[in-house]
Formats: sequence, C-alpha cells, structure tokens
Amino acid sequence: MIADLLGLASAVLYLLYFWWESRSIRLGNQSPDHRGVLKFFLPALVLHGMYTLGFSYSPEGLLLSPGSSALLVTLGAMGCTVYVYVVHGYRVVALVIAPLTVASIAYTMFSAESNVALINAQEAVVHVALSLLAYAALAVTAVQAVSILALERSLRRGASTTYIKLMPPLETVEATATHLLWVGVGMLTLTIVSGFIMLWPDVLTGQYRTHMI
Repeated sequence: MIADLLGLASAVLYLLYFWWESRSIRLGNQSPDHRGVLKFFLPALVLHGMYTLGFSYSPEGLLLSPGSSALLVTLGAMGCTVYVYVVHGYRVVALVIAPLTVASIAYTMFSAESNVALINAQEAVVHVALSLLAYAALAVTAVQAVSILALERSLRRGASTTYIKLMPPLETVEATATHLLWVGVGMLTLTIVSGFIMLWPDVLTGQYRTHMI
C-alpha cells in the first residue's frame, strides 16, 4: 500500500512538472525554468527511486520482471534527463521522457505480473543493473537523436517555431548526444564483460544458460 502511494505521488509530480513546462512554453518563456525541476522533477525522481526499490527489492534478492525493468530503466532515463536539462538546458528530452515514465509507473501499479525472476547472486545483480542503466542512457540518446532530426528539418525549412527556440545551441546538442552515447556504450560494454565473468565458470564446465531477458 505504501509503495503504491509512493508510485502515485511520483506520477502526479511528473505530470505536474509536465504541466509546469507546458505552461511556461505557452507563456513564451523559452529559457529553462529550474523552479519546475526543484518543485516537481527532483521530488518525483526521489519518490520514483523509493517506489522502484520497494517494487524490485526483496530480502532474497532482486525481483526482475517487465514492470521492475521498466521502472529501473525509466529511473535511469530520468536521471540522465536531469543532467541534460540542468547542465545543458535540454527541455525537449524532459517533455518526452516524463510521460513515458508516468506510463511505466501506471503499468506497475495496475497490472498483475506473473513472470517474475528472483536474482540473488551478486554478480547477476550487477550484470542486470548495468544492462538496465545502459538501456536507459541509450533510450535518452534515441530520444535526443529524434529531436535533432526534427531540429534539422525545421532549420532546412527555414521555419521559426517554438520548437527551435526550445532547443539549446547546436554545439550543445551535439556534445550532449556524444556524451550520452558514450555513457550508453560504456555501460553496455561493462554489461557484456560482467556477463562473461559471471558465466565463465559454467563455460569451463561445459554448462550454458539461456539468457533471461
């Protein structure tokens, strides 16, 4: 019950943040407004983390399911979003990721999951955490890539739209995309290495496992 309240509160705060940003844009405020981040985004992120911990953790180990995976990925994605928003003023990514995060929280609150795997080996937990963080960073990179494509098309048409005004300078856009891509690829590389280390004893004995995800 308490976990559901945490999830509901985080979803409401994410929606309030989305409303705040949308209202700021309608009022013509093209520069990032960090008050919305402090009022809604960061508290929602903290509650999101607490809800994810309660949903995914048990004394026996990590509970891995489609819902817990979605929560962990969106939590990592929102962490990346804070970075690109606060440091680089990238508002468009936040406006896309926030509704997707609310959808993942709603899914875990209202769906009954039966496909749940218990992961209690420390190496496996590290492997899963690295893989989900890699998915989060690459997901934000994909959203950013789409936003760059939309920006390029708008510039080619010579349109002066609100969307163009919301985007940071082109140099910042490219630098942020490069940083996130390197983070995602780095995490993915560590995921492969950790999986290799974890399964190496089984390989030596001729035993092989089917990947869980």
